[in-house]
Amino acid sequence: MRIYILGYFIVFCCLNAIAQKDSLVFYKYPDGTISGEGFLKDGKPEGYWKNYFPNGRIKSEGLLLNGLTQGNWKFYFESGFLNVETEYNQGKKQGYRKLYADSGIIQVVDSYENDLRNGWASFFDSKGIVNRKIYFENGLETGISAEFSPEGRVISLNEYRGGSQIRTTKVNRYDKLTKRTGIWVETDSLFRIQVSTQYQNGLKNGLRKYYDLSGNLLKIEKYQDDVLIPDEKQIKTPLARNMYTAEGKLKSRGAYINGIAAGKHTYYNSSGQSDSSVIYSNGLVLETGAVDSAGRKQGEWKSFYPDGEIKSKGVYVDDKKSGAWTFFYNNGKTEQTGKYVDGLPEGPWKWYYEDGQILRDEFYRKGKEDGFAYELFPSGDTLSAGEFIDGQREGLWLFQDGDQKLKGYFVAGEMNGIWTHFYPDGSLSFEGNFREGLAEGLIRSWYPDGTLKWKGLCDAGKRTGVWVRYDENGNPVFSITYEDGVEKKYNGIHIYPEFFPADYESLIQRNPYVF
Repeated sequence: MRIYILGYFIVFCCLNAIAQKDSLVFYKYPDGTISGEGFLKDGKPEGYWKNYFPNGRIKSEGLLLNGLTQGNWKFYFESGFLNVETEYNQGKKQGYRKLYADSGIIQVVDSYENDLRNGWASFFDSKGIVNRKIYFENGLETGISAEFSPEGRVISLNEYRGGSQIRTTKVNRYDKLTKRTGIWVETDSLFRIQVSTQYQNGLKNGLRKYYDLSGNLLKIEKYQDDVLIPDEKQIKTPLARNMYTAEGKLKSRGAYINGIAAGKHTYYNSSGQSDSSVIYSNGLVLETGAVDSAGRKQGEWKSFYPDGEIKSKGVYVDDKKSGAWTFFYNNGKTEQTGKYVDGLPEGPWKWYYEDGQILRDEFYRKGKEDGFAYELFPSGDTLSAGEFIDGQREGLWLFQDGDQKLKGYFVAGEMNGIWTHFYPDGSLSFEGNFREGLAEGLIRSWYPDGTLKWKGLCDAGKRTGVWVRYDENGNPVFSITYEDGVEKKYNGIHIYPEFFPADYESLIQRNPYVF
């Protein structure tokens, strides 16, 4: 969804030159219709301002203080429907924001702090039903988010870290016979799992697990064909057990499941003070290291793969990673190296292929990428290269995608400006403009010999107007007319639900600017 306020800024850039110091001013299109109106104070926009489309309908309206947007602002489609409603404070988004489709149906509801997304953002489908909720922190996706079915059922749980999706879990699904299958979960309002149950053929089959709000396992049950297995056959709930020396002094403390060590086990010295800890999974050692009397990790710690090979080693200070850390592949080769300060990556970090060749090189400040970064293929050719600022891509970036090279600019982590793709011989494959990560304006792609292949327009990342596909001789093959990203006509004929050209799906990809 886009906010079109360029005209608003152009008007204000000219105010001092063409208006009186304190006055109500009107601006007009070449045909005489009003394009904007509002007050000036000391030569700056002040008070309530309105801008209009050439057809006379309102384009935007809101309050200006010292020339900066303040309070509630509304932006409209040319049809007259509300497009965006946003709260501002001194020119920066602060508070809620609502985005609408030109049909009037809500599309996004989110909130901002100091011009950055913060808190929960809700996304809606074409019928105005919530289909996603994502949590943002300082403009980046973080924590657990959820996707919903049209009936409001959680169907996927996605985990984000620093703006990147690191894990997706499909849940609460039905099979072809509309019977429950796979993992079904019950969550709290923050999508933390409270109960997890395995289903097959619509019946509980397997484990049913219960968790507290911190994610700790509280209880395990086992079912077969929806019947709870009797206690004598039940998988036991984790049981805490203390072990003592012959003198009766506490030696260790930890949990066991069916007699097998699980979770964190703490070990004590002859004075009764905790001095080390081992973390188990199904009896296998996952981590070992020293702890203080409060149970906090201190000093050197190591983690291990299930087969016992070392996975990582480094130092903890008061339960936070500190200093140099090394991570390993399962074969013992170094996978990555870097330093931590107060639990956050700091300074140069390097990733390696198993043969020792550099895979990636980045620089961190306070846990965020900051500075020039690059990633290489095993051959040493560049996979990606560019600069991060405060954890977000900024400026010119280069990528290799398959056999094509991509080049374009980022602003605050989102694609902005002209992006180009090139064939291996350097000839142009694709060219398109982007604003805030969404395709905007003319989009074109070419065959390797330079003949035009596709041409069309995008508006806020959605195809609009007539798109034309050409053959290798430059002759039009077919055209598709779009409205708000939806196909409406094929070669000028209205598309009905049952009508699709034979190769339609193979030609029109889901992404509106990749062909």
